[in-house]
Amino acid sequence: MRLLAGITGLGTTPYTLTGDDRMCARPMKELLDAMSPIGIHAFSGTPDGFPPVTIQGKERQGGTTRLDCSKSSQYLSALLMIGPFMTHGLTIDLTGPPVSSPYIDLTMDVMKQFQVTACRINDTTYQVPGGQQYILETMWWSRTCPMPVISGPPAPLPDRRSVWPISRRILFREI
Repeated sequence: MRLLAGITGLGTTPYTLTGDDRMCARPMKELLDAMSPIGIHAFSGTPDGFPPVTIQGKERQGGTTRLDCSKSSQYLSALLMIGPFMTHGLTIDLTGPPVSSPYIDLTMDVMKQFQVTACRINDTTYQVPGGQQYILETMWWSRTCPMPVISGPPAPLPDRRSVWPISRRILFREI
């Protein structure tokens, strides 16, 4: 749910994220607090930031935010993954070292595989240049495997180099 929270901040429609009891027991306050300075309205009905949470993006300007990711590296991954869509990029200043650096490295490696750049400036500062797009190479579309396709109304699947479509509905298709 934490990674999805970042993605929903890219839209302008309000989204409410919730789950079963176990999912709603996972705190998100630090992530929600970090979304506000970059133009994403994010709040919880509880003072500690537990789901359900409501998130609504705006103009995707980006900028700088401060994040405490001492509880979960997913907070930082969520912000890193949306950084490419920000007009002015995204700088994330951490209040301390992340709880699990290997997961942050994994996030940045996957982003790199989709031709998106994210940089660790030092142990507590990360930057993602804006105006980038996640690129799927032809080989991704030629494999037959279950793969999430994020789209709005059903759209034809491209057969060449393509930009990953992002909108309001998440579907799983056999490609």
